Amino acid sequence: MLRKNRNALLLLLIECTGSMIFYLPISMMFKLSRGLDISQVFLIESISFVVSIVLEVPSGWLADKIGFKNAIVIGGGFLLAARVVLMLSYSFWPFLSVSVLTGVGYALISGCDTSLMYVSVEKKDAEKAFSLMNAYTYGGVFLSLGASSILLLFFPMILTYTLTVIASFVCFALSFFIKDIPYTEEEKKERPSILKSLKDFLSNRRMIVLVLSQGLIAEIWRSVYSNLNQFQYARCGIDPKYFGILFAGLAVFPLLSGKAHALSAKFGQEKLLKALFALIAVCLFGLTLTSNAVASILLIVVVSAAYPLCQPALQEIQQNSITGINRATMMSIFALVTELAAAGENALVSGLAGISLPIGFSSLGVLAILAVALLFVYYRMSGKVGSSAPEDRAAGAAG
Repeated sequence: MLRKNRNALLLLLIECTGSMIFYLPISMMFKLSRGLDISQVFLIESISFVVSIVLEVPSGWLADKIGFKNAIVIGGGFLLAARVVLMLSYSFWPFLSVSVLTGVGYALISGCDTSLMYVSVEKKDAEKAFSLMNAYTYGGVFLSLGASSILLLFFPMILTYTLTVIASFVCFALSFFIKDIPYTEEEKKERPSILKSLKDFLSNRRMIVLVLSQGLIAEIWRSVYSNLNQFQYARCGIDPKYFGILFAGLAVFPLLSGKAHALSAKFGQEKLLKALFALIAVCLFGLTLTSNAVASILLIVVVSAAYPLCQPALQEIQQNSITGINRATMMSIFALVTELAAAGENALVSGLAGISLPIGFSSLGVLAILAVALLFVYYRMSGKVGSSAPEDRAAGAAG
């Protein structure tokens, strides 16, 4: 049982404390108050993406060599250092170093936490364990955003950064108590090489198209959910002290992914994904045209809710396309391609949003249309209605 599994409990606590980023509602405003402009902020974000991209696959290889626990400990150390430096930053270069430290930290931890959870529990409990990991992650987000929404009404912004450092330190300290469970020698011998897995992916053009589409829409969601919403609120004349409350409200919507399966069963994966992708595009053009507070909040809410509803279906399609024992490697390659698309998109939007916020939103709208087009191409290439059909699963597995 998970309640008696020390590793599982520690990993759940690490997920919770690691997701407590109290400063998130005012992160953009904090950077602007410390001397950065919008273009510099997005440039730093792009560099963080590049670091993650470069280290995505090598960090997985390193984790196999040094063990999941050591990778999590080292990654947590990088994230703790990043958040300490962030508090002390007043110019571009220190903020840039934060970006690099953060990229390295997340690259080391990415995949290691879920992999260690998988080998720490019985296979029959794996699905339950991953569900709990998501719940603890969102729980940490709720706790931190709920606290910051109140604290920002009475205290300066720097307090949220102090609390984030404390949470990161607790997360880092907990990782030392994890028990590592390495691969057996037999498992290491059976694992395909990175080059073989990459070759398999490049031969599957349908999955390349789908992963690119997902990468575009995921970065659009992240840009609106985490960054541009703050500028839109300011454009509408909303006081920054209420940003925490608004962000805490937005944090509810990722939980809707728990209902995505029912929607997919009712309408079909293909119709659901196409409708939600198109809805995101429409909302982005709506944000381009409005400076009304109520309309802006509603449009941001719809975008915030739409992509989490897409995630389970997209993840299922990706998992169904993988055969053999190189599942983790293939998922890393999927993540790599997604991050490449996100980095390019972030770099483009940074310059356009620096010129004008409406131009930034309209550029995201155009990219959302491109994501919709790629999704149509994916289903045209599959020749099936929805990836839930057995024939489509077989085609995805064959690649």
